[in-house]
Amino acid sequence: AGSWDALLLRESAQTIEPLDLFTRASRLLSEHGEIVLLDEFALRRIAPGRESLHLLPRFTALAQRFGFGVVEQLDLSAQAVPTLDYLLRVLARHAATLQGDLGCAANTLETLRAGLAAHRQRYAEGRCGYFLLRLRRQTRPRWRVGRVGPDQAAAMRTLFAEVFHNPMSEALWHWKYGEGRGTGIGVWEGERLIAFYGGIGMNILFFGAPQSAAQSCDVMVAPAGRATLSRRGPLFLVIATYLENQLGYGNPHLLGVGFPSARHNGPAFRLGLYGGPVGRILELSWPAARDRSSMPFSIRPLDLAGAAGRADADACWAAMRADLGSMIVRVRDAGTLQH
Repeated sequence: AGSWDALLLRESAQTIEPLDLFTRASRLLSEHGEIVLLDEFALRRIAPGRESLHLLPRFTALAQRFGFGVVEQLDLSAQAVPTLDYLLRVLARHAATLQGDLGCAANTLETLRAGLAAHRQRYAEGRCGYFLLRLRRQTRPRWRVGRVGPDQAAAMRTLFAEVFHNPMSEALWHWKYGEGRGTGIGVWEGERLIAFYGGIGMNILFFGAPQSAAQSCDVMVAPAGRATLSRRGPLFLVIATYLENQLGYGNPHLLGVGFPSARHNGPAFRLGLYGGPVGRILELSWPAARDRSSMPFSIRPLDLAGAAGRADADACWAAMRADLGSMIVRVRDAGTLQH
């Protein structure tokens, strides 16, 4: 740790989560160490779904949060594109040989061809590019941003109790974040966790199409970190990093949803982190005749552990799903209800 002058990543950075990459680089590199990358990056995203390439502006923004400045950014896309054209030509020319000598199935070669053609189209549309990046450490930030996993769960629960004056049990943490259900981003000052932003994944129907959303929860900053409400402070670091890492085209979740109070919403709006239309919550109520029984209906507990109860719940969800095809709605099948 701290003894390396440079890290060279040649077409490997795209397979490493940026948070993990910069966390490890910060530990390994010397005071003015450099990260040198030669790789493909996404330049813009236009549709839902996971994207294997890191979005370049977000990648460099995260680098700066770790204290690395961009000292060189060289666009090599024009030199990279001809290699895709070459691969498409030789794949067509040698398809029979590949099938005969290597036993490649025709559908395997067609999948490869289609993938190369789609990738070539992304270059043509300016959606991706090939870059040389040199990132040099310029500062060691006061606050360190990173992922909060099971190993840091105790620190997160300690911060929760400090901020909200109520404990969070280990079982509740696991229900929210365990086994990949949720994602947490934290900010540390030294060895102490002082800020946290968490989100719980949920399956949704996006106008009838299956998608994923994340419900934001457990947003908190220790009293010691609240004095700096700037774009360099703990609140900005933790929220911006979570949003860029988790929500939108190319990320694990298409949408985010939350129910913050005005007190918690205000600072995030002022920092430019939340924007656009803000929804309203409507409460529906109707009178119930408590002293009269209803002949058509009966009420009984629904046993979601049993096959009959699960079938009833899934039938209700199927009807709801059909009725709400023109909306965004959370999946409410038996498995979701049981959890």
